[in-house]
Amino acid sequence: MGFLCLLSFGQAPTESSVTGQVVEYLTGEPFQYVDVVIYPHDNDSSQLAGNITDREGKFEFKGLKAGKYKLVAKMMNAVPQVKTFALVDDNEQLELGKIRIEMEFTADSALIEGKRSVYAVKSQKRIYNVSEDLVAQTGLLTDVLRNIPSVTIGVDGNVSLRGTSNITYLINGRPSALLRNNPMAVLSQIPANNIERVEVITAPSAKYRPDGAGGIINIVLKKKVKDGVNATIQGNMGNLQRRGLGLNLNYNLGNVNLFGNYAYKSSETPRDIMDERIDKDGRGGIESSFTSLEDITFGARSHIASAGANFEVGENGFFEIEGNYIFINNNNISTTDWTVNDLQLRNFTVDRNYDGYEIEYDLGVAYEHSFGEDHELTFDFAYDFFDEREDNFYREIYTNPSNGLVDSRNLILKVGPTIETAIDYVRPIGKESELEVGYFGQFIDNDITTLIQDQVGEVWNTNEGRSSEFVFEQNIHAVYANFGHTFDVLSITAGLRAEQALITSNLITTNTVVPNDYFKLYPSLNLTYELGDFSEIYFNYSKRVNRADPDEQNPFPEYKSPRERDAGNPLLLPEQIHAGELGVLVRNENLTFAPTLFYRYTFDAFTEFWEIQEDSILHTSFTNSDSYQEAGLEFALIGSYKNTLQYNWSSTIFYNEIDGSNLGLSGRKSNITWETKANIQASLTNATFLQLNAHYQSERLTPQGAFKPIFLLNGGLRQDILKKRASIILMVSDVFASLIFESVVDTDLLFRQTNYGRNRQIVQVGFTYNLRHSGKRSKVEGIPFEDAIEKTRLPIPEKE
Repeated sequence: MGFLCLLSFGQAPTESSVTGQVVEYLTGEPFQYVDVVIYPHDNDSSQLAGNITDREGKFEFKGLKAGKYKLVAKMMNAVPQVKTFALVDDNEQLELGKIRIEMEFTADSALIEGKRSVYAVKSQKRIYNVSEDLVAQTGLLTDVLRNIPSVTIGVDGNVSLRGTSNITYLINGRPSALLRNNPMAVLSQIPANNIERVEVITAPSAKYRPDGAGGIINIVLKKKVKDGVNATIQGNMGNLQRRGLGLNLNYNLGNVNLFGNYAYKSSETPRDIMDERIDKDGRGGIESSFTSLEDITFGARSHIASAGANFEVGENGFFEIEGNYIFINNNNISTTDWTVNDLQLRNFTVDRNYDGYEIEYDLGVAYEHSFGEDHELTFDFAYDFFDEREDNFYREIYTNPSNGLVDSRNLILKVGPTIETAIDYVRPIGKESELEVGYFGQFIDNDITTLIQDQVGEVWNTNEGRSSEFVFEQNIHAVYANFGHTFDVLSITAGLRAEQALITSNLITTNTVVPNDYFKLYPSLNLTYELGDFSEIYFNYSKRVNRADPDEQNPFPEYKSPRERDAGNPLLLPEQIHAGELGVLVRNENLTFAPTLFYRYTFDAFTEFWEIQEDSILHTSFTNSDSYQEAGLEFALIGSYKNTLQYNWSSTIFYNEIDGSNLGLSGRKSNITWETKANIQASLTNATFLQLNAHYQSERLTPQGAFKPIFLLNGGLRQDILKKRASIILMVSDVFASLIFESVVDTDLLFRQTNYGRNRQIVQVGFTYNLRHSGKRSKVEGIPFEDAIEKTRLPIPEKE
């Protein structure tokens, strides 16, 4: 059986041509090295031609005669996709458009040896396949984020990307109000088994919003697309009252795919927190000191659900509608023993009972229309509404110098919608160039109400001096353009984004309106140079921005406790960041090595400034410092051995320089920090798998102090049962109970040292069961699945 010549550019221009592109089902990202095979329409065993997709996911067949054909596109760990077509005559030029493939490895696909890598590196994106991580079977999203190179999580739950916590979070490519306003609380409650993958984009093009100094973390939820009805049931339980339940469903009718999932999580996490503060006089003397020892239990439960549908509209359209719902309830109980030494020694205890919730629901609609190869128009609309309630009850019990009780209540309500709309148009210019233009609009309206009450006898009296209402409005209009061109082995994409931000802070309590509008330009540049078939060097640059969120612009104090409060600044300028990276990708069948140099220069930087006010209140405010710069070298090594071992190792070295002179600090400060991570997954038997994750982070610099080093080791074991349709998972988090968080602030006016950690391992046992779908997995329209795999696995051709 002979193959038709597929890449012969010297043939007569009148011969037939069949072209198309293979892309990822949800994101539209091109897939390279996908096998594409042509069969006669009525003969499943007679292969006519085979090819593989190029770097842009494209393929081409030439010389086919008039007739009906069947095209099969397939790759390892994905359901083969079939598309039928017909050629009317021998010289027809036919464009098949996009063929969408969903990557997935489950017990149903065990006919294929091996599985996808947990971690993959590309020139503009890092991809962590959560469904291949054992932690995902029982843990939370924060547990998975700890394993991702470039991403760091402190004991307090704060997430940072390459040393900065200023990150833009997306869910399925769309923003989340809760993740924008309170990412720590939400990320620590999202069950990891609801996540398909996490994408980290450190230097986005002008198409993407410029928000986030570190870049973008996109959380892609699971949406199965196998034919028929499919379901996965998951459950887990562990110490510290950890419980979890998950259900993923989809019903694929061929042209229409319906999907939905639900997850429940609950936990109680104890922590001990020590906070020591010394108020200095600026001349080396001590004016007062404060010490608190807090015993707190964080109780949390969450319900997360989503549902939607996607389907093709005609020959060239693709439509998706999706809704998400998140409910998180927190009930925290704490007792804090205070010692205050100012004019006299005082001792008292503060009992706190916190009951709060966060609710978010959103609806997203997207439509994509293809006019031909790489020529398409996309519309996106998203409506997001969030409702947050923080209800704190405090009882202060005084024992020295006299006895007494003070009861108070601190109620904070946050509510508001966010609407986003986008239009994107992509058109090829010739065969080597592409132009992309678009519009993006974002409309935010948030209301923050704070009610402070004091109890006198049985009556609660409102403290008018501390209660407040603040309304924040932010409208952003942006237009952008990207132009890309390929010169043989060099690809260039240059972009420019223009944004007008209209921001108004309404201080309802004082009847004051503070405008803070601005216009900014955000350029981007992406260069990729192919060094060979399996290696490349790349350079990415983008200008980024960090906009103050409503809390950071609300000037009315928000009390975290009777003696600790935050106050925003409605005149905060946006942080502006120049971010660049230079990297190399070297890979073969079993190994990928990716060293990357990165640099960030930030001006008008946000800074939290701590000081003691009103005798004993720790007051935190926000201001713009001068500037700071960060640089680093990041290594990533990803490999496998004989389908029995997968490993990835990463290490990052940071250089950090901060200028806090305009804050009254001692000029420039700099230091070098580093962190390293290792992940190993081993197949002990055909049905037994082991995973180990280790992470170490050295001391980190802040404008007024530093964060001390941390170390963490997690381990997991999975045993497949019932012919691999089900699995039992054992996970141990923080094996050595070593996760202790320590921060230090040390200036001429204030010394503060904080230590907290849970000091206990978390042990969980999980169970997963996959219900087989009703469609025939062993065949694809009459083509034996094993034969489709073997017959179409072609060697990668030599580069001409």
